[in-house]
Amino acid sequence: MKRILVFLLPAMVAIACEEKAGGYEVDNGCGLELKLVKMTSSWTGDESIGAKLEWQETIVLSNDSTFLKRRNHDGTTYEAAGRYAYVTYDDRRYVELTYDPRENNIRTSCLPNELIEVTSSRQYKNISWQACDGPVLEYEAHAARCGE
Repeated sequence: MKRILVFLLPAMVAIACEEKAGGYEVDNGCGLELKLVKMTSSWTGDESIGAKLEWQETIVLSNDSTFLKRRNHDGTTYEAAGRYAYVTYDDRRYVELTYDPRENNIRTSCLPNELIEVTSSRQYKNISWQACDGPVLEYEAHAARCGE
């Protein structure tokens, strides 16, 4: 019995910690910030990065399962908010954003919800807009600063 507990207890702790953090880095207790770093045209395959992006964007995923998306386009900042959850489809992990319908909707998807694939703990990719001829958006994840 003791041998089982020796192996079972660390496994249970590891699983609990992974679920608590959504399985990804949340080292300061404030969540993750996804920063748009690359945009690829679904029509031509042309890529834009850095200052050449059509817009700058961040998505803050707070630990209370809410998100805030900020987009700066032509000197104007737009915001949208809602709730998110980690989901799995076809053995792939995603962040599913559900927008508050009263917010300025800057959703990048043809569907009511937006799916952003978690390709690694630091890399996220939104391909849900590609089905509507929108670009593929790639994000880098960083620990969010408290108070954002």
